[in-house]
Amino acid sequence: MEKQLIHKERKCFVSFLALLLILSISTVKGQEKITIYQNHKLDSLQHGLVNVAFGQQSYNSVTSAISSINAAELTKRVTPMFGNALVGRLPGLFVRQGTGAPGSVPSFTIRGRSTFNATDPLVLVDGFRAEYNQLSLYEIESVSVLKDASATVLYGMEAANGVLLITTKRGRIGGMKVDFNYNYGIQQPTQLPQLLNATEYATYYNQARLNDRLPIKYDPVTDIPYYGQGGDYAYTHPDNNFMKDFLRSNAPVMTGGLNISGGNDKSKYMVSLGYVANEGILNFSKLNSYSTQAKMDRVNVRTNLDVNVQKGLTASIDVAVSFDNRNYPGYGVDGIVSTLLQTPPQEYAIKNPNGTLGGTATYKDNPLGMISQTGYQTYLQRNLDVNLRLEYAFDKALKGLKLGAAGSSNTWMVLWDNKTRGFATYSIDSLSNLGATTYSRHGDSTNLAWGSDVVTYKRMTFEANAKYSKTFGVHHIDGLLMYHMDRFVQQITSSNPYNYDNAGLGMRLAYSNNDTYFAEFSGSYYGQEQYNPKNRFKFFPAASFAWVASNEDFLKGNDKIDYLKGRVSYGIVGGGSGQLYPGYNAKNRMNYAQYYQKFGGVNFGETNSFAPSGASYQLGSLANPNLTADLSHKFNVGLESTFLKSINVKFDYFYDQRTGILAWNNMMPATMGFAGRLSYLNGGQVDNKGYELSVDYFGQVDDFSYLINGGIWYNKSKMVKKPDVIPLPGVDKRSGINMPIGQNFGYEVIGFYATDAEASNATVKQTFGYTQAGDAIYKDNTNDNRIDISDMVPLGYSFLPQYEYSVSIDLKYKGIYFSAMGQGTMNSSVMLGGYVIPFSTQGNALKSYTENSWTPATAGSAKYPRLSTTANANNSQPSSMWLVSADYFKLRNLEIGYSIPQTILKDFKFVSARVYLLGLDLLTLAKEYKHGDPETLGYYPSMKSYSLGLCLTF
Repeated sequence: MEKQLIHKERKCFVSFLALLLILSISTVKGQEKITIYQNHKLDSLQHGLVNVAFGQQSYNSVTSAISSINAAELTKRVTPMFGNALVGRLPGLFVRQGTGAPGSVPSFTIRGRSTFNATDPLVLVDGFRAEYNQLSLYEIESVSVLKDASATVLYGMEAANGVLLITTKRGRIGGMKVDFNYNYGIQQPTQLPQLLNATEYATYYNQARLNDRLPIKYDPVTDIPYYGQGGDYAYTHPDNNFMKDFLRSNAPVMTGGLNISGGNDKSKYMVSLGYVANEGILNFSKLNSYSTQAKMDRVNVRTNLDVNVQKGLTASIDVAVSFDNRNYPGYGVDGIVSTLLQTPPQEYAIKNPNGTLGGTATYKDNPLGMISQTGYQTYLQRNLDVNLRLEYAFDKALKGLKLGAAGSSNTWMVLWDNKTRGFATYSIDSLSNLGATTYSRHGDSTNLAWGSDVVTYKRMTFEANAKYSKTFGVHHIDGLLMYHMDRFVQQITSSNPYNYDNAGLGMRLAYSNNDTYFAEFSGSYYGQEQYNPKNRFKFFPAASFAWVASNEDFLKGNDKIDYLKGRVSYGIVGGGSGQLYPGYNAKNRMNYAQYYQKFGGVNFGETNSFAPSGASYQLGSLANPNLTADLSHKFNVGLESTFLKSINVKFDYFYDQRTGILAWNNMMPATMGFAGRLSYLNGGQVDNKGYELSVDYFGQVDDFSYLINGGIWYNKSKMVKKPDVIPLPGVDKRSGINMPIGQNFGYEVIGFYATDAEASNATVKQTFGYTQAGDAIYKDNTNDNRIDISDMVPLGYSFLPQYEYSVSIDLKYKGIYFSAMGQGTMNSSVMLGGYVIPFSTQGNALKSYTENSWTPATAGSAKYPRLSTTANANNSQPSSMWLVSADYFKLRNLEIGYSIPQTILKDFKFVSARVYLLGLDLLTLAKEYKHGDPETLGYYPSMKSYSLGLCLTF
């Protein structure tokens, strides 16, 4: 069924692509000479157009805080998921890559966290919401980050977390132009954790048992010397290196793109085809007739067509489809890698003498079985976007007036088509060379069982606008009136769909004087269906001003200052509260309306009468009819300058105060009688401030040109109010009030008990159970001679860094060029736990934590407490001992390439051609987090890659 579906789709896809090519090429009459637009990074900024909400503005006239990147910069980091190409590229945008698993998507945060709820920005593709993770890198023209109120206010209730505008490529007037890009490489894990081998594990585990006053488990004479010796000991004393044996050292990755564009004064077209193939690194994934490898294959097709229907009337028709096929083992990838990390190396042989899978009653999940004998999961994702725009220019009746309308349909479907099974493992009860080996079975082997699930999303959008532009001498005005509405419908298998509705009006009035003074006033009136009608709509205003001082007479002709511009803005935008309770039905979504639910099975009344289940009704979650959107009050001031014809500086300072943030109302007693959740209320407040600074140094000497860029952006949030904070005894500070969002908390470790007597006779009593020599000593912050929850204090920072910085260099000499970019973070922390604490999960342990654990001999230098095989509540508390910095620096891009000279290309009819070698994430320098990737913290390892690329234009 699955293969037939894919085969049919491929046939349809080929036919569809052929039709698009025929239609697009037929719109071009004749062949015209192709001109190449050489786009310099800085020149394009100060002399081009900038994408803004519902339109474009000249660079000079932009009064808001916007960062942009173009296609040439994006493709310096060729990645399967386009979002990863944005890492470190746009000031104010923090991109956290997903794990190295194929198809893992990054997360975006703009200017840190201004709320304790969801922080996802609004992402738009060509002005409409779309499944942006399905985009091909090669179909994108530019990406802009809208950061302040002036830039985002026209998006109303969903703009407070910032907006990401993605613009795809379009056609242009000229003969047919073909761009071909191909990149093939290999991926490798950036770092694998250093785990104990069997001998080390047995030795340290024995030490932990003695610490617990228990007998040792592994005999120093008959066990420990024989681990990993093979021969007769292969089944009784194995030494498995699970990470090495079950993860391949590399995997292939390939991306490709073909863009065809052209046009004339009647129509312009762009057709794009993109392809991505990315394999995972699981070993032994081809032991069956089917593959269990984690892998992704995605095809993107897009056609953007612009047509002059008649004089004054233009139309744009965009169609984009993506086919995303993914494959995974029947057992989840993260679960497999977690087993590789945590299974003790000597617990069982992978295969028994009779060929069955090894295992024990405690460790039943044999990695070979998990990878090769649990079947497979197929994830088929299909996406279709259709956009239509119409615009009529009243050049005769009223020059400068344009009326426009646009509609979009976005359909997204996911089909899980799984064939999974279980497998049995066997432990050896007695081993005999005479064939009388006996086993115990754990679990059952089953046949492949088919299962499926379907999730569909659909979003319908309609927009209408009126634009007016007029110049009066040195005065110029631009006006915009717009209407927007969209409906989002989500359906899971046979569930009843629910409509998420969003609608609003907006206006923008921009004025400029002599291309030097600029003012802009904008506002929107938006509403969402999730609020009570009386609170459903809100008005959001914004104002901004800019002054291009370099256009003043007193600076014209200045040989030091080439460009100087100042900006300031203030406004209020909506907080997107609906992200907190998206729900799938009215009961979960409409929290302003009270609902009731059946209940029973209780005794009540003096007669102790019994109400059977479903016989009575009670209040469900308590409704709050006053719920409304939270508000983000944004202030921004910026400075942009170019001086000495070689240095470009851009600086922004911002302050964002978010009020009315939705939170739980936990202050009502349960005796009120309602069930389920407590009510929400608008009572939270978060203040967030920071700055962004970027500096470019550029120039050219004869055939040698250079561009050096450095940037740093900073934010610090402070939670001012949070209604669901429950006061705790003493001076407990864990409420987080007046601290950054996501602040880590724990106990301060001041040492380890040197002797059992010191532990038992300590003046300050620790309340986490029995303590002895080698256990952690915590600081008594309340001075009450007792360590309890009130002694927890803020430690380090949150996981989201306060600082992000990047540095890049681009060098070119004739046809040879070199490019490198590094990105890093500062002031971020993570609290460790789980398997990182040796033997806490009864699994393998990390070398660095066992080797630095407390013993009487290492008491003076130990970093961590004594080893223990029992549940040690005292030593596993969140504390300064387990808090580590998540700061890192990564060499993100390293590229060297060669552009073939025109003297050679003209004989082959090529406009341009280049080849390059590209390395991604080649180096990671972690401040303290050494056993994995401090960026992802995932089980599946992060990946670095080496690739060879080819780019042709003809």
